[in-house]
Amino acid sequence: MEIAVSMALLMATGLLLRTLIHIETMNMGFNNSQNEVLMGIALDQEGPRRQAETDALVTRMKALPGAMDVSIARVVPFPETGGGATRIVLAPGELPSETAGIPVWFNSVDDAYFRVMSVTMLRGRTFAGQDTATSQRVAILNQTLAKKLFGVDDVVGRHLRLGRTQPVDVEIVGVAYDGKYADVTETPQPYLFLPFTQDGQQEVTLIVTTAGDPGSLLPAMRKALREVGPRVLILSTQTLTDHMQLATYMNRMEAWLSVSLGALALLLTAVGLFGVTAYTVSRRTHEIGIRMALGALRGTVFASVLKDGLKLTLAGMVLGTGVAVLLGRAMSSLLYGVKPLDPVTLLGVVAVVLATSIAALVTPARRALRVNPVEALREE
Repeated sequence: MEIAVSMALLMATGLLLRTLIHIETMNMGFNNSQNEVLMGIALDQEGPRRQAETDALVTRMKALPGAMDVSIARVVPFPETGGGATRIVLAPGELPSETAGIPVWFNSVDDAYFRVMSVTMLRGRTFAGQDTATSQRVAILNQTLAKKLFGVDDVVGRHLRLGRTQPVDVEIVGVAYDGKYADVTETPQPYLFLPFTQDGQQEVTLIVTTAGDPGSLLPAMRKALREVGPRVLILSTQTLTDHMQLATYMNRMEAWLSVSLGALALLLTAVGLFGVTAYTVSRRTHEIGIRMALGALRGTVFASVLKDGLKLTLAGMVLGTGVAVLLGRAMSSLLYGVKPLDPVTLLGVVAVVLATSIAALVTPARRALRVNPVEALREE
């Protein structure tokens, strides 16, 4: 039973670890391994003056020693508020009404965002200097939103409408590859990018890329912020690495908790198997001595003890495999990119349990070889 429980917990551990590895190595639609500082701020100005203030901030941040590139956006992927705010998007041909349209997550970004965050464009262009507050409203869609509205992703040059009762006409200038926006395990979600020059927000995030330690740039960023906008409030500061650690926190906690339980179960299995085998060898001392006195080879005696112990192991592994399969199916909601009946994980668990069992059996088996045949015969 110890072996069966150990196998089930180790199967859960393996599945959760493989899920964590898959999450941390998958393409999230942006470069999540860059040396970046994320500074959440609340701007002081309104209207055109807000744009002037953000332009001044970006220019000042670019001049900082160690700063490589700078962008400004309403949010970065995986905001603490979840998916964040939405905009109502009307489907082609849909009439405006109080219930029309679908809510779509959106982000307001400047023309450098796609370069700084390494967001890949599928079609069209990113935002540019000609996208001003007085020019034609523009937007960039991700693949999922483009296909949801038009059935295809080749939608550059087409138009959509934002708003329910008084929709605003917006030209689509680009299509970006799908990414992860609110949760690392989410299915592809519709997403909309709007230019900051046409959709300015008061609370934004400064994104500064650096070649060195991101944390060392924070004091200079705070100083520059006070110089450009004395009344601008700093809401939060963190590196992109810390931000991603928070985004994957639950996945890592699930994996390491399972590792702890699996390791404890494996240790108890090894101790239990060692104890049972050692006790069996002590009860068979006379029998083993007589067999060796009659000519039994030491290798034969060693193999016999191992064989008896492995019978317990194999019986537990058969039962444990069934329990592991059921547990894998039960925890399918916690998995991502890994099948509940993943054969690689199952084979790995079998190998670990088998190796641990053999290691626990070796010492009692070697103890059996130290039995003195003469003393065993004398006692008989």
